[in-house]
Amino acid sequence: MKVTIEKTEIVKPFCDSNKIPTDPKSHFVPLSVFDKVRYNTHVAIIYAYNPPTPTNATIEVGLKKVLSEYREWAGRLGEDENGDPVIFLNDKGGNFVEASIGIKLEQVMPLQSSPFLRSLHPKVKDVEALLQVQLTRFACVSLVIGLTAHQLIADGHSAGNFLVAWGKATRGLDINPLPLHGRTIFNPRNQPYFEFEHKGVEFKCKNIVNDCSNYDGMLVEEVEVHKVVHFTMEFLSELKTRASNSLPNGANVQETSGYAAKLIRDAVESVNDKYFKSFIDFATVKAKKDEELVPTADANVFMYTPNLKVDSWLRVPFYELDFGGGSPCIFMPSYIAKEGFMFLLPSFKGDGSVDACITLFRKNMATFKQIVYSLD
Repeated sequence: MKVTIEKTEIVKPFCDSNKIPTDPKSHFVPLSVFDKVRYNTHVAIIYAYNPPTPTNATIEVGLKKVLSEYREWAGRLGEDENGDPVIFLNDKGGNFVEASIGIKLEQVMPLQSSPFLRSLHPKVKDVEALLQVQLTRFACVSLVIGLTAHQLIADGHSAGNFLVAWGKATRGLDINPLPLHGRTIFNPRNQPYFEFEHKGVEFKCKNIVNDCSNYDGMLVEEVEVHKVVHFTMEFLSELKTRASNSLPNGANVQETSGYAAKLIRDAVESVNDKYFKSFIDFATVKAKKDEELVPTADANVFMYTPNLKVDSWLRVPFYELDFGGGSPCIFMPSYIAKEGFMFLLPSFKGDGSVDACITLFRKNMATFKQIVYSLD
């Protein structure tokens, strides 16, 4: 299954020439305190569309239109005169790739999380552009769109808004709502108050090294990307019912889903307005002065054992990316060989069910298959 690259170019936004700054470094957007603790890397996602689909040229024009409103996506990362990280609004554009493959989409459906997915989008390492798009046409005229975006330009919801706006622009519709560009609204209080512990949570000491020295040899032999696990609405309803039940007197807390659900609920509820204000104070005042503190989010970490990293995309409108032929038949993250990394996605069936993509060590896969659907 060889993907052939047909054309590569830079796509820049449609802009009023009078608004383009003469000094490309004079216009920028400072990163917020939340941006500064995020993963400094690209994330790649995959869309699949059955025909009819618009031409590549039509999709490209729509991209140019949406970039004129979401200019951060066409910019570049850098530093201002004070050395603080910013996004320069220099309209250097994103990478746009047109490709083809000589098989029918149905031959690889349903798409599984495997190294093949990496051929459907541009590489994510050592890339200057903050946005990359690859359109891969299959022999059946189906279209797969592989997109990579730097995590510092948008979180999940703002990325979802960008994608929906791209679809609207391609269909000739107005982009609404328009994006909010200001990232300086998260200011510390006049009297900083560190009410919660952030060292060891969002920040760590620089000299603490994540030991992945034994990982290189595990990539093929010990790590296996599991097929997408599907949870039906009936299963989720039963799980919710059990998780909502109170803990019976004398029950073994290690064996109750209700107790586990309570731990999660309590943790979620603790991340409230007070917590965010404490984090903003700490990240702006304490962490900025302490050169030994760095974000715990590290793109070079390849295993999370004994923990599990879960990204929930359940409420992000990824399935609303419509170029004129309807919603995608598949949406999923690309192949990520990181042990203990799980994505929760709304199922492509559109019935409220959920899919989960997870990476585990091969030695743990049998146990995972035994317990994944267990409600006991």
